[in-house]
Amino acid sequence: GGSTGGGKLEFQGKTYEFKISGLTAGVNVGITEVKGNGFVYELKDVAKFPGTYTVFSTGGAAGAGAGMLHLKNENGVIMSIGTTSKGLSLNVGSASGVKVTMK
Repeated sequence: GGSTGGGKLEFQGKTYEFKISGLTAGVNVGITEVKGNGFVYELKDVAKFPGTYTVFSTGGAAGAGAGMLHLKNENGVIMSIGTTSKGLSLNVGSASGVKVTMK
């Protein structure tokens, strides 16, 4: 429990660093590292990017260590992330979310 991470958002010619916490809900035990990159949709103001994101769609089973994750926050911002993992498997549930904050 208590996993954290971070990333960079490129928006309107600027780069913003952010933190992610709460990646424990629904993730199988044994994952040591998850990496991803992707796209952000429905973002008109960078202030709407932080928030609690919940899974609303996954692109197939990610048990082989790779998959597509679609997350949406309370402001309607969508992150579509292609993921790869080292460890057992990646299985993110929607019971809880991941919290994104700006650095």
